[in-house]
Amino acid sequence: MSNLDLPGNAGLGNQSTQDQQIIAATTALLVGSTISIPVGKLRAGTVFRFTLSVTKTNAGTAGNIFVFQLGTNGSVADADILTFTLPTATGVVDTAWIEILITIRGPLSSACKAQGQLSMSHNLQITGFATIPCVVINVLSGVFDATVANLIASLVCTTAASTVLTFQQVVAEAWNL
Repeated sequence: MSNLDLPGNAGLGNQSTQDQQIIAATTALLVGSTISIPVGKLRAGTVFRFTLSVTKTNAGTAGNIFVFQLGTNGSVADADILTFTLPTATGVVDTAWIEILITIRGPLSSACKAQGQLSMSHNLQITGFATIPCVVINVLSGVFDATVANLIASLVCTTAASTVLTFQQVVAEAWNL
């Protein structure tokens, strides 16, 4: 039983249905990451979870960036809420699994904050996506306006110079709405 199945935990989800490739030095919305939040449903304690299966080519040695966004566009034009910058990569082909958890802390006003954590594990110990086998990044947002109607949560990726990423799976979930 998932958290979405528990009584009292109304949940929403989305997912990709095909691979998405993001070429070097490009910012793109991850297809399947958007979740339209019902009016009046965002609250302190709402949780968003994004799980990603991704591969990189043998090019690119800088860290890639993932950004949790909220806005009304469902595009890269929405407001950046939390930014996660991966550590230095190496020029080696690799596969990674990434989980990003976001908790809305509140208050539900123009002074709302969110806490986020990115966890990444990858196939290689000291090459590929990172020079360490497991990456954990914690980030606290600045303030943002949580009172905007018709909010859409999404995840954006900016690839580093020379890096090409292919996302085989993107799953987005939200609960406690």
